[in-house]
Amino acid sequence: MKKIEILIISKDQEMAGTITTLINKNQQWNSIAVQNDEEAIEKFHGRDIDVVVFAKDIMNEEQIKLRKIFTHQQNEIIILQQAGNTADMLIDEIKQAIEKRSQEKKYSFDIRDDVFTGNTL
Repeated sequence: MKKIEILIISKDQEMAGTITTLINKNQQWNSIAVQNDEEAIEKFHGRDIDVVVFAKDIMNEEQIKLRKIFTHQQNEIIILQQAGNTADMLIDEIKQAIEKRSQEKKYSFDIRDDVFTGNTL
């Protein structure tokens, strides 16, 4: 099974390292940390990224530019802005976003055996 690829964008190397370590503890996830928009674009084009996370230290202008690029290239990508103050809170945010997306993608079927009942020709 393919691992979920998560791109972390943070200027703070220590914070990025902590987040990456926590993400990689999950057997189904793999993370890549970058420090600027150029690296982010390079990694995005070089890998099949499923989730992009902007750390709190990424400026709004950079986020807007990167969001446009990422959503134009891959419209179903999950993009998150770090809301919590700790790496653990961010992991929970990522889990919730991935679960929400997989619930949205679940297909359902309604099979009826009596579709012609009551119809006369």
